[in-house]
Amino acid sequence: MKRIVCAIMALLLLAGCTVQEPKPVPTESFSQGIYEFSFSVEPLSGEQADQWEFVYTYNGETITSGHQICFPLEIFTFHSIQVEIIEKGAPSNTYSATFPVAICNGGSGKTEVTVTGLDGKEVTFMITCWVIQIDKQ
Repeated sequence: MKRIVCAIMALLLLAGCTVQEPKPVPTESFSQGIYEFSFSVEPLSGEQADQWEFVYTYNGETITSGHQICFPLEIFTFHSIQVEIIEKGAPSNTYSATFPVAICNGGSGKTEVTVTGLDGKEVTFMITCWVIQIDKQ
């Protein structure tokens, strides 16, 4: 009788243990990165940094810090950013420069530009653009 009860208990235990198929892990395939630009200007010489305005252009479009682009994840390349430096109060006194920026997470680019104000004083700026990947799609 003990054997029968043990056999029934073993069958009940085995019936409660079922083998479950592993759940498939969702795989998402991302091909595009969403990258964001940030700009900074550091005066290296001169004291008139606040008398200048900086306008950035990418692919013919005026942009500011926070501008986002989509770009393929598997491609590493450099893109050109143009900066126009305009003396406030004298818009005809304009300088421009173009510099390459690496399009990747942690990419960057910079250029050094010296401008001369209408008062004859020179100011040299270090202009830097950083790129971070903020998402994928």
